[in-house]
Amino acid sequence: MALSLDQVFAKVEPDSIGYVYDAPIHYIVLNRKDNSWNLDRINEYISILDKIEAIKAPGCLVTIGTGPKHFSIGFDLGYWMQDQNNAFASLVRF
Repeated sequence: MALSLDQVFAKVEPDSIGYVYDAPIHYIVLNRKDNSWNLDRINEYISILDKIEAIKAPGCLVTIGTGPKHFSIGFDLGYWMQDQNNAFASLVRF
């Protein structure tokens, strides 16, 4: 029996990128108010994708943003402004 979206959301920590596997469905939940992207969040997302790719079974991926207005506002420009290397590293990794 498939999980409901409420059950998926209940399995995800606040202020995180959550991953829930309900075979054959992989859920990635972007669970922050703005769901902006900095290098740490990009690396966290890529780590989850690596987990999914390691599963040798058919499946599908559903990515859900829980922000109140937006799926994602894009890159974290405040983080980029702290050091231009932050912007460069984020773009390269993304």
